[in-house]
Amino acid sequence: MAYTMWQLSPSTRRRLKQLRQIPSVWEGDCRSVKSSVVDGSVGTQGYCVLWADGTQGSVRSMDMLAVPPKPAVLVRNLLRAMEYPQGPAQAARPQKIVVRDRELQFFLRGVLQDLDILITCAAELPLIEEIFQGFQEASNTGPPPLPPEYTESLRSKALRLWPTVPWRTLAEYQILAVEVNHWDVGTLYVSLMDMDVLEIDECRIMFYRSLDSLKQFWAALFMEEAEEDLDEAFLTQDCLFVSFGGEDCSGHLLSDVSPDQLQLTFGNIHPLEGLRGFLYPEEALVLAVGLESLYRFHRQHRKKLDREDFPAISCEYQLTAEEMGLPGLLTPISVRVSTLPDLAAELAMVIDDLEPDPPGRLGFYCDLVPAEASLDLMVLPWPSVELLRQERRQTLPDACLEDGKEGLPVLIISLSTKTQAKKLAQEILDMGSVEEIIYVKWRPEDQDSLEDYLGFLTGNGTLCLCGKLAGNHSTQLSSWSRNCHHNQGHCGLLVAKSSKGMGYKFKDVVALFEATEFRKHQD
Repeated sequence: MAYTMWQLSPSTRRRLKQLRQIPSVWEGDCRSVKSSVVDGSVGTQGYCVLWADGTQGSVRSMDMLAVPPKPAVLVRNLLRAMEYPQGPAQAARPQKIVVRDRELQFFLRGVLQDLDILITCAAELPLIEEIFQGFQEASNTGPPPLPPEYTESLRSKALRLWPTVPWRTLAEYQILAVEVNHWDVGTLYVSLMDMDVLEIDECRIMFYRSLDSLKQFWAALFMEEAEEDLDEAFLTQDCLFVSFGGEDCSGHLLSDVSPDQLQLTFGNIHPLEGLRGFLYPEEALVLAVGLESLYRFHRQHRKKLDREDFPAISCEYQLTAEEMGLPGLLTPISVRVSTLPDLAAELAMVIDDLEPDPPGRLGFYCDLVPAEASLDLMVLPWPSVELLRQERRQTLPDACLEDGKEGLPVLIISLSTKTQAKKLAQEILDMGSVEEIIYVKWRPEDQDSLEDYLGFLTGNGTLCLCGKLAGNHSTQLSSWSRNCHHNQGHCGLLVAKSSKGMGYKFKDVVALFEATEFRKHQD
């Protein structure tokens, strides 16, 4: 979801304004660290939210989370730093706050307005850099991420799997069963989650040790629980995992990221242990078998798995010590990999059941956009967005300009005449403008199968379908969706007159409706 300019309640603003304002500069940030150096847990990799008084050289608030926090979480920690600081510090509000993230700066400006606090952005935060450097030095004294005898084998198996991009073939609800039946492990249930599902710059392969654990986390993930509830659900999983991430992955299509750009993370999650960012030898052995089995199955059946349905497939593979190169695998073992179509149907229904249309939404409206309109996806450069704002050809005059991103991802509706384009734009305005851009798999009344449609949700709750993208659009849509994700959901709908076969010209743009979110909707 985009950074929405949430407001503090009037009573909270009055309470904060009554706090003594001190001549201090506070620093705030969130970094990925091993939580064992913060809270004493066993090797947990997590995210530390920290607010510190750079003038006094003291920490006012610190919190450890299992998943990357949203801006509201950082604000909650900031309010705690003001009203209930750690240690001997007294409740107070600073004169100035410095953060490292430009988008967080914009968010804080909106939330903290009228509190007389200057919010700025800087590339470096001296006190926080010093604190996190101490965390990093402490984390280097812990156990290695992988047992040395398994490091090369596990990394090579993960890197070999990456270019095949199994996330494009298997949806997150299309689970595979890997029957290991060795080392106290029965069946592993494999779930592939990409950046869009996780809403972070990582792709993960989860190997669940129980089906109940998978279902419980699945329900929590798609119920859009409160941040604290989702954090708790994350820590109560029972699985092994490998994550593919790193700063160089941001904004790229998965297949375009080379293996040398990847940062691999292997780990274990258990309800009693929490999240642990390293593996013991038996765990490394099981994960290596799981990765090898997934690779062979996906390579053999990729074309079948890429179909609209999820076919029933089951294959057995012999894994030998010579092939695997694993010291713990002394004799050949047989591993069976199977698709689970019934489970996939059940989990797909979870999405449908847990994401009902909010009250007052009127369902699909298919007649607003003319049938002859053409659709396209692009990223509109920020200078063009700003020019449209200045010329009042847009609907949110005070929308936040997302510095540092390539531009605004937009869905373009092109019509043959300007009169048609203006009529459509006015009708959209009359329906309350645009709140969200929607991607939906929808079954028209005269067809038997689901098809990919794009649309938008208006302010009065109407879901308007625009139509289908032409040709093989999966790559284009994947890239556009990822741009939305890296722009914190901020996207737009552009209405324009187009020349035949030539696309639109800037002077022919009639309206730009800026939306706060791009989401997948289930019919």
